[in-house]
Amino acid sequence: MKDLNIYKVRELALSTKRRVFSILDLANLINRPYSQAKVYTNRLVDKKLAKRVHSGLISFTDNEYIEATQVIEPSYLSMITSFYYFGLIKQVPARLELVSTKRAWFKSDNNYYSISSNLFFGYKKE
Repeated sequence: MKDLNIYKVRELALSTKRRVFSILDLANLINRPYSQAKVYTNRLVDKKLAKRVHSGLISFTDNEYIEATQVIEPSYLSMITSFYYFGLIKQVPARLELVSTKRAWFKSDNNYYSISSNLFFGYKKE
């Protein structure tokens, strides 16, 4: 990986199942130091090959459901959002509602609810 450019970095990132990466995740993926990965993330965002989700997080997708569930992991769509996603209701939720065993450490347009890990079951990945 001597001649690494932002297009190859994006291609490597898209070859994984993840679509949201922290700078550290990207550094591990491209096997480069954190400082170089930070430069790559800034260049990816500047060239509009990725978008900044939050400070230190970039996304390679426009799908808000994938983005929301990968920003804080583990998490899944819940409540009114899941009803809408599966077509049980027609009302579009104003905010996505997600459940996680971790607390959201930043302000978001989505609602993250923290629950006990004992209650975190019965979901499927899509």
